[in-house]
Amino acid sequence: MKRHRSASPASDSTTTSTHSSPSPTSHQQSESKRSMSNILLRLTYYAMEVGFQLAFAHFITLVYSPILRWLHGMPNTHIVPWFLAIYATTLALSLTQYFVIATLVDLLADYVFPDSIRLAAHKRSKQLADGEARKDQWGAPYDYGHRGYLVNHMLFSLRWCVPMSIAAVMWIPRLMLDENPPLWQIPLKVQCGLVFGDLAYWLVHISQHKCKALYQWSDHSYHHQFRHPWGSAGTWLGTVDLLVATFAIGSFNIYCTELIFGRLSLFEYMLMINFVHEMNCVDHSGCEFPFWSGCPFFPPLGYWLRLDKSIAMHEAHHNYNHYSYGLLGFADQFFGTAKYPPGYPLADRPSYRLTQIFDKPLHAVCASIRL
Repeated sequence: MKRHRSASPASDSTTTSTHSSPSPTSHQQSESKRSMSNILLRLTYYAMEVGFQLAFAHFITLVYSPILRWLHGMPNTHIVPWFLAIYATTLALSLTQYFVIATLVDLLADYVFPDSIRLAAHKRSKQLADGEARKDQWGAPYDYGHRGYLVNHMLFSLRWCVPMSIAAVMWIPRLMLDENPPLWQIPLKVQCGLVFGDLAYWLVHISQHKCKALYQWSDHSYHHQFRHPWGSAGTWLGTVDLLVATFAIGSFNIYCTELIFGRLSLFEYMLMINFVHEMNCVDHSGCEFPFWSGCPFFPPLGYWLRLDKSIAMHEAHHNYNHYSYGLLGFADQFFGTAKYPPGYPLADRPSYRLTQIFDKPLHAVCASIRL
């Protein structure tokens, strides 16, 4: 009976190495699994973001609806007591909204998400380490870990909510408490609130930077002493600057949305303001959160329009004290004022305008007119 010869060590090693080396097919499968897991993780973040905002807006609506119904039933023959009562309610409401969202953004940036989401230009730890050296050049750094973050943040939030609640006084009596518009309108109204707020703030903000007198009169330099701000620093503004910003992102956008869709419900108003606060806070956090797309209810559209880059754009604004004047990135890309911070992957690319798709047709029309 013949016995088979055992394979030589060389052939064994060759066979082993052949089996151990990954094939192109297995590499593609691992890449597809990795990309699929990233997509699922992103979807989870989006669902958590929208779910939190919906739940938070619903909670606020449940708490404040009975109070607002009682205020609506009050005889408004005495204007001053009625105004004080509704103002106290809207002040507590605005303070609850902004304080919770801003604090949550700061906690997520520092204790939940890894440092890898932090922009390279956002030298928060370096700013604290070199605080004394930077003090004369950019103003004192703000270390919320050693300077009573909650106390300072509460005071700044209360100051921000004074004009915010005045704007709310105008809208609260118009809101529908017992009627709910179609659900499909909610994503559109939220996005309108973000876009119109971005356009209004871009107009105000670029006017401040282009006109030195307006820049000084509104005390906008106070906000720019924070070159690497925290999420909660979005409302650290001068007095006049605070009033103007509140009008842009807390009243004008609501008015424009009402012009398109009609009266809003209390829940829709709360949800719109919640997302406006989120936009303002994440833009000042210096961290590109994976849940922020600029278009909460349809993230692919936000990525297609580069609205997810709004955090990097506003970081560049604080770095340069110039460019990127909006909060959502829509107005900056529409008018060609978008810029990214140093070292950012898109920093070396030429400025992009959403309106450049009309350049060729417009040039063609102008040429035909000349003929």
